[in-house]
Amino acid sequence: DRLDQVRGEIDVISAFECCEHLLDRDLEDFLLDASNTLKDGGRLVISVPIMLGLALPFKIVNRAFLLRHDPEYSWREILAGVFGRKVQRSKNPRYSHKGFDFRTLKQKVSERFIIEKEAASPFYLPWWLNSQIFIVCSKRTDLTEA
Repeated sequence: DRLDQVRGEIDVISAFECCEHLLDRDLEDFLLDASNTLKDGGRLVISVPIMLGLALPFKIVNRAFLLRHDPEYSWREILAGVFGRKVQRSKNPRYSHKGFDFRTLKQKVSERFIIEKEAASPFYLPWWLNSQIFIVCSKRTDLTEA
């Protein structure tokens, strides 16, 4: 709520492991604030979990057994997620990763930023074989403040 005090003064903003917990309106507000706060040529670096692909069942098992959380996913949703299909997002994403799709996030980010680079982690393999993605963006200068 204080980003307006540093408008156009920040070189880099990082958002590691938090965007997946934002409601759509909060994400829009964050992206607008980040765009307004970054200097021209500034960068936004985002890291979010990949809740699709082959890592999904392992993440669900980890949360269920090690963290003692309700799995939230049905078998049908797990199968859909493994094959990269959309899964219904949790009603309360603040406390859940269920149904988070980094591809939707990328689309929203690209409305305000230029996506310069993506890197899936921890392996140098396609996203569906990884558990996390990093997105490096530069501020678009062709937009007016909204």
